[in-house]
Amino acid sequence: MFAIVSGLVSFSARGATTPQTMRDTLIGRIGALARAHDLVRPAIAGEGGGLPGTTLEALLRALLQPFGGGDGMSERLCLHGPELQLGPTTAPAIALAMHELATNAAKYGALSRDRGTVAIDWESGEASLRLRWREQGGPAVAEPARRGFGHRLVTQSAAQLGGRASFHWPEEGLTVELLLPLDRVVV
Repeated sequence: MFAIVSGLVSFSARGATTPQTMRDTLIGRIGALARAHDLVRPAIAGEGGGLPGTTLEALLRALLQPFGGGDGMSERLCLHGPELQLGPTTAPAIALAMHELATNAAKYGALSRDRGTVAIDWESGEASLRLRWREQGGPAVAEPARRGFGHRLVTQSAAQLGGRASFHWPEEGLTVELLLPLDRVVV
């Protein structure tokens, strides 16, 4: 956990234009990790009766709450997928990736506009989980000339679980798809 936080501090400092920007960015990322940790703590501590600590939907609701999500999910945020129990080591990687996407959507993407929406859906097959983030109704999108910290964080989070991330920039909104090995997700 300390290695993750140390890496977040280093990466956040590189991209910050002011100390306040770094502070806000870092607090958001650490908060996402804390929410993920709170959801899986019973499983880590052995208090969960042998069950994993949370579901994918519960994790996403907790992470999206600051963006207008949570229990009373707004019309701007839509979650759809089967119930899927997450292993305790899975939640932090997914939390960082989804928080980064939500933060960027609020700053630059669909959630920066009144009518913008984000749909997150997932499905699991025999061997993999496909988790898709899809924005619509935001500013026109174009593939960036260079990959920023958010792209690296999402890609590294997927790789940490043995999977991969793919980014697509159609004009109507960013789509990100994580393809993760199921045996690493539900451990």
